[in-house]
Amino acid sequence: MIYDAIVVGSGPGGAVAAATLAERGKSVLLIDRQAFPRDKVCGDGLPGNVSEMLDKDLGIDPKKAGLKHQQIYGISMVAPSGKSLLVQGKPSQHYSMVSPRYHFDQMLHEHALKKGAKFEVMDIDAPLYSPDGSKVIGVVQRKGKELIEHETRVVIAADGVSSSIARSLRGRVSDPVETAVAIRAYAKLKRPLSSDPTVYFKYLLQLTPGYAWIFPTAPNEVNVGLGLFDQEIYKKRGKNLKQLLNEFKDEMESEYPMEIDADTLKSWPIPVWMNRESRVVKGAYLVGDAGRFVDALTGGGIFPAMITGQLAARSAIQILDGGNEQAAASAYDEGWRNGIGRSLNRLLMVQKWIGSKPPVFNAIFGVANAIPPIRSALLTGLAGQHS
Repeated sequence: MIYDAIVVGSGPGGAVAAATLAERGKSVLLIDRQAFPRDKVCGDGLPGNVSEMLDKDLGIDPKKAGLKHQQIYGISMVAPSGKSLLVQGKPSQHYSMVSPRYHFDQMLHEHALKKGAKFEVMDIDAPLYSPDGSKVIGVVQRKGKELIEHETRVVIAADGVSSSIARSLRGRVSDPVETAVAIRAYAKLKRPLSSDPTVYFKYLLQLTPGYAWIFPTAPNEVNVGLGLFDQEIYKKRGKNLKQLLNEFKDEMESEYPMEIDADTLKSWPIPVWMNRESRVVKGAYLVGDAGRFVDALTGGGIFPAMITGQLAARSAIQILDGGNEQAAASAYDEGWRNGIGRSLNRLLMVQKWIGSKPPVFNAIFGVANAIPPIRSALLTGLAGQHS
């Protein structure tokens, strides 16, 4: 069977793309290398705009869907100087939350299937090109030593930082100098959180540029981790990610005493946002991490993945309904550039001029402490896609 569209990767970007297409009556093959539910290494922070998109665009109520999550009531942040800021969130229907990707991705995956997408577990080796090599017309599955071709009218690549589609088209997803590294684990708290849990960011000198976090997944459980956004500096420091995480855990013992589950300790690369170049290559649409739609300040990429997945699906529908392919590609690029691209570019500038410069960071925190009205705006800006 030749499907209208093949979506590679059933994370948030791929699942939203597949659901959007299937809801419009298009035949969709959704592919992932793993069966669902499955774990996905992440900080698990979901900003309020994720909740809003679930409600307004997808018709999903996390509570009614039984999603395991912790509602977040504020942001707590500590500068390299040790100065801290806390802003409590205002009551809203669309709230920030923390949800393990094992549960959140499964919810979106099931939503895509309910809308009519067909799912198969496959290992995708590369795109399938037209005879002259000018266009992607499908994907090539690797099954042992056998290569199997699957043709389609539109390919959407949402297969993450290791995207076989993006690597074939561009030779890489991102260069090492533009790739952050992070580590996370789940931990049990020795005493429960307060009644109004907050997400906690700590910008430490030994992590600059980067930060450590504690995100509550339940009253007695947290996602704890850290991200480093300059691999060259990280390599020169002589400590591995596990050592740095243990140091952070020990430092937080009095405030957040916890026991880390060693089996959940995992690291991963993050292809951070760097430019506004086209994310349509030879007719294939790159979304989420595969298109480097990742906040360069905090590494947040869930909301950008969902938005770009939706935009790519809308352009695919335009093609499938008889529209011009180039016009559809331009609409996709224009859509993310005028939307999530502006936000990601602003956060890249914040990372460059504030997040990687402790004296500037500390000075801005001092101003925020002295002038309360700007506190909320500062924290929202520094929390990036997690705000």
